[in-house]
Amino acid sequence: MPRLVAGGSGKRKFWHGWVDGTELNVRFGKLGTAGQDQVKSFATKEAADKELAKLVKQKLAKGYADAAWSLSLDESGLRLVEVVDMLPRPEDSSLAREAVSLGAGSWSGGGWYGDQSFALEKKGAAYLAGLIDRSGSKPVWRPFEPAIVAKTFPYAFDSNGARFLVAAGGPAFVIDCKTHVRTTVAPSSDEVVSAALTRDYAALLRGKGSGVRLELYSFTKGAWSLAKTIPCNRQDVLFSFGDGRGLIVGFSPGDEHFDAKTRSWPNTHFVGVDGCVRLLGTFGMAVDYAFERDGRSLFAVNAIGLIEIHRLVEALERVRILEDANALG
Repeated sequence: MPRLVAGGSGKRKFWHGWVDGTELNVRFGKLGTAGQDQVKSFATKEAADKELAKLVKQKLAKGYADAAWSLSLDESGLRLVEVVDMLPRPEDSSLAREAVSLGAGSWSGGGWYGDQSFALEKKGAAYLAGLIDRSGSKPVWRPFEPAIVAKTFPYAFDSNGARFLVAAGGPAFVIDCKTHVRTTVAPSSDEVVSAALTRDYAALLRGKGSGVRLELYSFTKGAWSLAKTIPCNRQDVLFSFGDGRGLIVGFSPGDEHFDAKTRSWPNTHFVGVDGCVRLLGTFGMAVDYAFERDGRSLFAVNAIGLIEIHRLVEALERVRILEDANALG
C-alpha cells in the first residue's frame, strides 16, 4: 500500500494507492487533509496490482518519494507505518447525551460503534451505565438492567459493535448490544484499569504499577473462564486491532509511568490473540488512542502521529506461542 509524498514546505501533497479485491483505490491531496478518493474496477486482482505498480512508477518519476515513518518489529515482522493521508477519526458521539436528555454531569462516549455509544447517567457520586442506540428514528437511552452503577467504567466494543465489554470497579460483563443479554466475565477483584474485546477473548488489565496483569477470558459452554494471565509492568491501556486478532497492551502519555529506580519506561506490546497467544513485538512509545476504520487498524502516538498496523496475518504465522511465564515488561 504505497504512501508517497512530494513538494516543499507548505505545499506537500500525498498520493496513496491500494488494491482491494479487483478494485484499485487511490487517495490523494494536500498533506494534512482527508484528500480525494478514486476507485477503478478491473477484471482480476492481478490486473489491478499491475496498474498500481504502473501508477507508483509514474509518481516516483514525478518526484514523489516514500517519506512515511515506518518500523518493522524484529520479533514477527509486524509493520508500523505512518499514515500520511490523514484518515478522519471515528464518528463523534460525545454530544449524544444531549439528544437523549441525560442530566447534568452525564457523559457519552467519544465515538459511535455502528449504532451504539456508551453513556453514563450521573447518580450522586456514581454513574448509571448504559448504551445510546440510534438504530431507530431517533436516539434512545438504554440503561443496563439490572443496573450497573459505579464510579469508573473501563469499557470496549468489539470490532463490529455487536458486543460490549464493561468493568464496574472489579467485576466485568459482556453485553449483547441489541438484546442487552449480559454474561459475567469475571467477579469482583483488583481494579480493572482497561479492557478490550477480541474474537476469542475478553481482555482485562488489572492492578497498578509493576503489579499490573493481563487477564484473558474465553467463552466456552455458555460461560466465561480465565484462560491466561500474563504479568505486565505499568501498562494501563488495551486496544484490539486486526478485526479482533490482536491486542495493543500499552501505556498512556504521562510521567507517572517512569520508574525512577530503574530509570525506564514500560513498553507497548503487540500481542496476537487469534486462537493461541503470541507476542508479536514491542514498541517504546505511549499510545494516545486506537481505532479501526475501513478495514485498517490505526493508533496515535504524539511524537509521530497516526500509525497503521500492517502484516498481522504474516506476523501471526511467524512467532511462537507466548508462554505463561513470559512477562510484558
